[in-house]
Amino acid sequence: MSTAVCIFQGGPRNASYTMPRLSEMDRQHQILFDLGNRLHEAMLLGKGKEILGPILAQVKTHMSAHCAHEEKLMKDTHYREYREHIQEHEELANAARFLSERFQCGETTMTIELTLFLSSSVKQHILTTDRRLTEYLNTR
Repeated sequence: MSTAVCIFQGGPRNASYTMPRLSEMDRQHQILFDLGNRLHEAMLLGKGKEILGPILAQVKTHMSAHCAHEEKLMKDTHYREYREHIQEHEELANAARFLSERFQCGETTMTIELTLFLSSSVKQHILTTDRRLTEYLNTR
C-alpha cells in the first residue's frame, strides 16, 4: 500500500500507535488501520461504494473481538479505569453499528463518514485510552 494514501499520518507503524510489550493489541490496531487505509485507497480510485459493505462488516466484527480482548485484560488485572474504558468501547461499537445499520437499509453514501470514524474516533481512542491501558499493563 502506498504511504501517500495512508489516512493515518506516518502509517500505523508510527511509534505513537505502538503498544510496547503488547504485540496482540498492536496487531489488532494494525487491522483497523489497514481497513481504514483500504477504504481510503478505494475511494481515491472511485470504488469506495463497492468496498463499503465488506469493510463495514470487518470493522464491526474486528472491533467487537478487539474490545473483548482488551476488556479481558482489564478485568484480569483489575484495571482501575475499566468502566470508563468500557464506556468508550460501547460508544465506538454503537457508532460502528449505526453505520452498519444505515448500510443495511441501503445507504451507500457513508464512505467518508466511515473513513473519518476510523481516522479520528478510533485513532483518538488508541492514542489516549488504549495508551493509558498499555502503560498500566506494562507495569504488571
